[in-house]
Amino acid sequence: MGVEYRTTDVDAFCSTVSHAVRTSDGQRCHVRPRIGRYDARLRHDRIGDLGLTTIEYGNAVRISLDPMSYMLHVPLAGGFRARSGGGRELEVASDALHIVNPQETVRMDWDARCRVLVVPVVPGVLRDHGRALSGRPPRGALPGSLPLTTPQGATFRRWIEFVRGEAAEEASGLASVGARQAEQMFFGLLFALLQPDGALAQADTPPFYVRRAEEYIDARLEDDIGLLDIVAASEASLRTLHRAFRQRHGVGPMAWLKLRRLERVHEVLREAEPGTTSVTEVALRFRLWHLGRFSRSYQALFGELPSQTLKGRR
Repeated sequence: MGVEYRTTDVDAFCSTVSHAVRTSDGQRCHVRPRIGRYDARLRHDRIGDLGLTTIEYGNAVRISLDPMSYMLHVPLAGGFRARSGGGRELEVASDALHIVNPQETVRMDWDARCRVLVVPVVPGVLRDHGRALSGRPPRGALPGSLPLTTPQGATFRRWIEFVRGEAAEEASGLASVGARQAEQMFFGLLFALLQPDGALAQADTPPFYVRRAEEYIDARLEDDIGLLDIVAASEASLRTLHRAFRQRHGVGPMAWLKLRRLERVHEVLREAEPGTTSVTEVALRFRLWHLGRFSRSYQALFGELPSQTLKGRR
């Protein structure tokens, strides 16, 4: 059953939006300016593990976002301008899909008529579907925008509109008996949309300095290392290494270090015995000191709490 929410209190609405689209790691959806009257509305539904949230503010707003998951934005009405932390600017209307990569700072200026369907995608889930569909997970950052005017884009748009409508119908059997198939179809169409732009066709062999940095990080996930240590191990300049890491992994070296630590914690918890291992012990072993932030980041990455991974071992 879906959830609907409507209010003129933009602060309360932002808090609800953050919860609905699962922004994490202490990040929130910040809105500026608070000028004039707001008639903010939200509709949240789920199909399997897919969350479908339709959002409108009833006024022009500026939104700052820094998520841990991928955020897919499909404008249903109006449009917005998006500016990434790297200075890239995009004009997004109803004929395009906007994608925010994990840990990518984005500022969006929505017009007063803007109504957007938001679909968060956990990185681990994207990797699993990519591996199943193409034999390997996607590498590097996904493109910031993809056209929905191509045959693949038009099919993706029609499907997601269909799923959105069915999810809102209590009598629909899609959520009860076809949720898994609907979720798989969503990712199949998403990857078909990504393929022409080469988002999955990243080079298998990165530059030597990236490989050195990756090897250095993987060998020292339990050690106290910093950015300058990684740069020194790579034998490249900071700017060159950061640019290459962004191209290959979608994030910088330190963010990738954190992601690798989270992945190792996930591996250890999956293999551990619940009675002899604690989540805190494993998190601290991999230098994830802030346990509340660690738990939120872990859930955003793997779709479950670390305690659930450990209990699943039973």
